[in-house]
Amino acid sequence: MNNFFSYLWKVLKQWYIYLTFLPEIINKIISYIPKINYKIEIPEEYKSCYLILALIYAGYRIWVNEKKEKEKLITQENNLSEQEKEILNSTSSNVFQIYFLHVDQIPSGWIRIGNREFLFEDNIEKTKSYVEAVHKLIEKKLVEPLSEVFFELTQAGFKKARELKNEKKENI
Repeated sequence: MNNFFSYLWKVLKQWYIYLTFLPEIINKIISYIPKINYKIEIPEEYKSCYLILALIYAGYRIWVNEKKEKEKLITQENNLSEQEKEILNSTSSNVFQIYFLHVDQIPSGWIRIGNREFLFEDNIEKTKSYVEAVHKLIEKKLVEPLSEVFFELTQAGFKKARELKNEKKENI
């Protein structure tokens, strides 16, 4: 229901923008007509048609933009790096919390999922790649931050993790 109201709000804002075009167009037309006492009136049926068409077009434009955004998220979701896949594979239905830990000796921090720690003391760059992978998963809406150090999988994250595990089983 919340999505419906946000969609409706976007449509009404876009509709308002389109409605501002009509008076501007009339003013431009009048400016090119010689200054004789013309009184230009738009017939009522044209006004109502314009209002309806503007509303329909606004809804269509918002729908197209939302569809493009969703397709962009889907393609981003399908293009997971190896680190992102490994993080999702490390989760399960019981272990779905992701922790970001750091100490003074390792200021960049590292990721922990259940008993598995993505800490490579000999390779800090690799450790940082897993921290960045969690941030990319947040952007892809597969992981949600609950605090600065605590993250959980979203519903889409659970689904993607299951798909990756099923793919892994099929490939074996």
